[in-house]
Amino acid sequence: MSRVTMVQISSPLNQTKTRPMKVICLFLACWLSTVGLVQREDKDIMDKLILDPSLKTFTNLIVKAGLVETLKAEGPLTVFAPNDAAFAKMPSATLEGLKRNKVLLRKALSYHIFNGKVLSKDFKDGSLKMQSGDLVLVKVRLGPPLTINGRSILTPDIETSNGVIHVISTIMTPPPKQAKTP
Repeated sequence: MSRVTMVQISSPLNQTKTRPMKVICLFLACWLSTVGLVQREDKDIMDKLILDPSLKTFTNLIVKAGLVETLKAEGPLTVFAPNDAAFAKMPSATLEGLKRNKVLLRKALSYHIFNGKVLSKDFKDGSLKMQSGDLVLVKVRLGPPLTINGRSILTPDIETSNGVIHVISTIMTPPPKQAKTP
């Protein structure tokens, strides 16, 4: 009975041919990621909002309200981002009024941010307390769409390095405050 033994022969010639190629590949990968041609998985919520062309109005309002650092923070956060079509449904006078009042704008946008990461598969009927301090209602049906405060979630589960974004069809407005009776 004969036995075959395999031996790998390593020569300095093989190493010198592959080393320059490895260096070139590493350099190319670094350069491509620097110029943005390679998608990296380390984008935070703000970075992903900026990259989404359907969320320009929401993104601009986040900047105007001074909430950029909130959405770049460690998190985790869940953001319910109204798309541009949602803002197009809003009366222009209302939108302009919000833009002029940073306190109201910040409160309105904070009603779209939840402290914690909630993926669509984790939603249950109930409510979430948003950063604004107000509650939103979550309603889960057997089939799509999942709704948050009666608004359809159009694009769920855009994961980021510090949470998740759900794109919604309509702007959410906090419930009116109840007048206190003496």
